[in-house]
Amino acid sequence: MRQYDAARETQQTLITRILRRNAGTVFGKEHGFQKIRTIKDYQRQVPIRDWDEISPYVDAIVEGRRDVLTNEAPFFFQRTSGTTGKAKMIPFTRRCQAASVLTHSMWIYKNLLDNPGLLRGRVMALLNAGIDGYTERGEAY
Repeated sequence: MRQYDAARETQQTLITRILRRNAGTVFGKEHGFQKIRTIKDYQRQVPIRDWDEISPYVDAIVEGRRDVLTNEAPFFFQRTSGTTGKAKMIPFTRRCQAASVLTHSMWIYKNLLDNPGLLRGRVMALLNAGIDGYTERGEAY
């Protein structure tokens, strides 16, 4: 897996693609995505935030606004448990889903390489129950 062996280059390529693709979004324009060239540039341009600072963007997406955080519309919202306050709705796009599948596959692959006997015993899997409900606009969460 080339991505695993060349993590730094893979991360730079990935962030460059994400920034280019989302430069025209509300968030991208506010943070100068068009001018960002490196991961260090990104760290300078996009400060770490808490949920209260990011939630207005997410609320706009839940309400149906397009091109807020990404140029891709969510097909699903991952609802958090609300352990630190009210439950949060995390927009989930098809690209996010594909990246999650790839990341999980890479993790399993590397874990099995490092621990060949991993599957000789019992396996415990945690699964989501599926769709818990729908937003006011009828989108699943």
